[in-house]
Amino acid sequence: MKNKVFNNILGGSFLLLITINIFFVLNYFFHFTMARMLPIEEYGILVTLYSIIYILAVFTESIQLVISRYTTEKNDGEIKNLIKKSSSKSLKISFYLFLVYLVIAYPLSIILKIGYPLVALTGTIIFSSFLLPITRGVLQGKKRFGSLGFNMISEAVVKLSSAVFLVMVGWMIYGAIVATLLGTYFSLLIS
Repeated sequence: MKNKVFNNILGGSFLLLITINIFFVLNYFFHFTMARMLPIEEYGILVTLYSIIYILAVFTESIQLVISRYTTEKNDGEIKNLIKKSSSKSLKISFYLFLVYLVIAYPLSIILKIGYPLVALTGTIIFSSFLLPITRGVLQGKKRFGSLGFNMISEAVVKLSSAVFLVMVGWMIYGAIVATLLGTYFSLLIS
């Protein structure tokens, strides 16, 4: 029994290691491709907006760890209840944080010399930053590492392919940001 648990954890860890690295490689290709397709100034704006996204996503890891911990101990009925309650609270918190972000985004757009609509659009990542860790935490807690890895890879694939398409049709920096949002929200839908 103990050996089987060890093998499951070891196998799951190895699978997650591979899929997370595929996710990172796809994100590398996203940045590499955008650096080649976007004008230098717009790629600089994209990197600046990504730094805002990273700041907004600080809470995601802790949310995912907490949800993962609770789902390992619960049955399916309790997990559904946990998802509903957590999603409801996260949606409320996200909404209020987004409103605060919109206020802060105006002076930030002036300081950074980036158009306010683009900075405001970037802020919509707040919603997925609070909702996606819930579903990914459940997958992690239930030891569904294949599904978790597939979810992460699908996010990166949608982001990369959407970005290439949207930049090619002329959306430029907006295409790259919209593609980031599409990838994130797509992975939220399938998780």
